[in-house]
Amino acid sequence: MSFLSVKNAFRSQTMTKDKLLKSAHGMDVALDCVTHFESLQDRGGYDCRKQFPYELYKKGVQKKLIDIWMADAPSVHVLDGVGYNYSASYAGSEFAKSLRVRNRESAVVLRVYVKNQSETPKVVLLQILGSLIWSLITLVPDEFGTSEGLQKRKFETFIGRGPGSFDAGLEILRSLPPLELNGKTMLCIVDGLDLAEDESIYTLGRRSQVIR
Repeated sequence: MSFLSVKNAFRSQTMTKDKLLKSAHGMDVALDCVTHFESLQDRGGYDCRKQFPYELYKKGVQKKLIDIWMADAPSVHVLDGVGYNYSASYAGSEFAKSLRVRNRESAVVLRVYVKNQSETPKVVLLQILGSLIWSLITLVPDEFGTSEGLQKRKFETFIGRGPGSFDAGLEILRSLPPLELNGKTMLCIVDGLDLAEDESIYTLGRRSQVIR
């Protein structure tokens, strides 16, 4: 074995889910992120007997959401306001609760939303990004190869909410390994992206990076 091969062997490192969670410790408090339980497990009282809200069924929203869910290829869809008194956030919340119960064996349903809607668009964007990271970490394998984007200092920069925080968060998100879904299909509903909109180039450009 050459010296270079030995050097590369020692350089390769593995990361564990537990270590990743420790690196992210405090993110939910610092950024007011949606927790794992809220995004993955909270059924909000839904059960198999409750039907999808009639007003959304009547307006064709349910069909549109089901078409998105049944699509063959992974994709990103933006659902705008769905009508008088019914927001896209409401539709997403109801659809998530419905799918969690009716597709428990075949679906992983995430719902990420903005906890503090009075924050500035810049902070809202960080909250959404943090909530995505915080939730997706629970779906990574127990052990995987590490990368520069998952170093502890990246998490510290992101949690610090200072200059470079968004870029650090985006790098963390992009550096996560392939998720371990055990054959299930994942649906991720992000509520509140409209709250991250303003006239600044900062939020407009970075918002598009999140949904790309």
